[in-house]
Amino acid sequence: MSDFAKACELIAGAGFTIEEAYYQGRRFGSWTIEISSEGSKPRLILWDGRDRWIILQTQRAAEWIDEWVIREAQSDAIEQVIARLTHERLGLI
Repeated sequence: MSDFAKACELIAGAGFTIEEAYYQGRRFGSWTIEISSEGSKPRLILWDGRDRWIILQTQRAAEWIDEWVIREAQSDAIEQVIARLTHERLGLI
């Protein structure tokens, strides 16, 4: 299973709705997943395949703002992002 497919599966399994998902294989395997959850603001999860960064963005007005960046992300980075979003949804952070 690709990292992109794994990310989509984990996000959906955590109860988030995937609004849009794009895999950009020609761009170092980068991908973008827009998610939503009842009562939460829309978010983008971006994987920069060239630099190995995972970026969580929040929509403010008409633009997306970096909220959290994991540089040189390891294989568990998507799990870290999902845990952060889940804790936030539960009011733990």
